[in-house]
Amino acid sequence: MSAEGRGARPLENIRTEIDAIDAQVRELIMRRMDCSAQVAAAKLAAGSTEVFRPDREASMLDHHGALVPKERRAGYRAALRRVVEASRSYQYGIMYAQLGDAATCGQLSGAELLEGKGQLVELELGCPGTAASLATLLGMVAEHGVGLAGIEQLSAAGGAGEGAVRYRLTLAADAADPALRKLLWQLSKESLDLRITAVR
Repeated sequence: MSAEGRGARPLENIRTEIDAIDAQVRELIMRRMDCSAQVAAAKLAAGSTEVFRPDREASMLDHHGALVPKERRAGYRAALRRVVEASRSYQYGIMYAQLGDAATCGQLSGAELLEGKGQLVELELGCPGTAASLATLLGMVAEHGVGLAGIEQLSAAGGAGEGAVRYRLTLAADAADPALRKLLWQLSKESLDLRITAVR
């Protein structure tokens, strides 16, 4: 029964139920992450590092979103999108650990700049010109524990590919930090024409 159909309950009881639900959600997310690890292993065995399938994810979000009440749909889609994003990041981490830095981050445009010492890394990339795309981009940075020292829009939609916007990001992280390297590789796989432009 939905909350709207229930009588008022003591706040403590509601919080107890939420805690129980959160425990169930945790177990389901862990099961999903286990599946993500298996997907990553299967893709590596097949010689693939393709993780991001925007068409498949959009179809999945549309399908599951249509099954919840309209007034809750946006929130549900946002939560599900975040779970999917975390699963993708987990897969990239598994692949990075197995393939190594030279075969992943070492192949990026401007990767030689990472050999210098520095605590700020500047890069440019393009992404679809939607609020969800920008939120995903910023979420990736946060999930890897990398600080964002600055972001600048360089071009409007259409300047970096069909309907894309180009950005300059300044990341606050040691250039040798594996978390930064993993982030850069994931960004290169999920954005357009990523280029590392400076390390200072």
